[in-house]
Amino acid sequence: MPQLSNLTRAQAHAALETAHLDAKDVQAFSETVAKGVVISATPGEGASLRRGEDVTLTISKGKERYEVPVVAGITYKTALARLAARNLEGEVTRAYSDTVEKGRVVSSTPVAGTELKRGDKVTIVVSDGPQPIDVPTYRGMTLEEAQAAATAVGLTVVEGEQVYSTDVEQGRIVAQTPAEGQVVRGATITVQVSKGPEMVEVPSVFNLGEAKAVATLEAAGFAVKVEKFLGAPLDVCTGQTPGGGEQAPKGSTVTITIV
Repeated sequence: MPQLSNLTRAQAHAALETAHLDAKDVQAFSETVAKGVVISATPGEGASLRRGEDVTLTISKGKERYEVPVVAGITYKTALARLAARNLEGEVTRAYSDTVEKGRVVSSTPVAGTELKRGDKVTIVVSDGPQPIDVPTYRGMTLEEAQAAATAVGLTVVEGEQVYSTDVEQGRIVAQTPAEGQVVRGATITVQVSKGPEMVEVPSVFNLGEAKAVATLEAAGFAVKVEKFLGAPLDVCTGQTPGGGEQAPKGSTVTITIV
């Protein structure tokens, strides 16, 4: 039996043919023997064989390597299955992404096309979708200020119905929807801008009794402060501030004098 290790397949076959032996090939991976070169022979070198006996040659397939498949954009379960089919181990990490749908792969490390050993680890980054952000508060801002602030963080502010307000000046934001919680970039916040206080006409209560004057003013939406002169024996309203016919904010206080 000739020495066959480290010969090429062709050289080994030629040597066996010269020795009147039949070659049978099997293949195996090897980290040390180049592809196409004999790793070993069975029976071993130096064995005595009869003419025509079989010699099994183990031919190197080279280093056992598997190419990382393309996994970007597919679901992470499909990605793990593809890696397993290549004899590679998948490890999942997660990250927010504004461009890749939640549950799909953003990237892999090493990248697709890299050749790895059996069982080597490939880390895939799976999208958690857009990163949520806390809803900003726009109350007290002008619409333009709120829109500029929203644009800076990837949100949109639109104006809804304007409302009356006694505590937020005209032209500034009173309320918003949503007012709290979290949203993702690209979300829309609807705000309500103040029209200022609702102005209503103050009814005249001159010459009315206290009870009637108070009831009239309260029915018009005002609070009432009563000032009595000398105990108000006549029970007649002789003055009011603001005066009858004037415009005043709804909910404000009208002071009346009863004599």
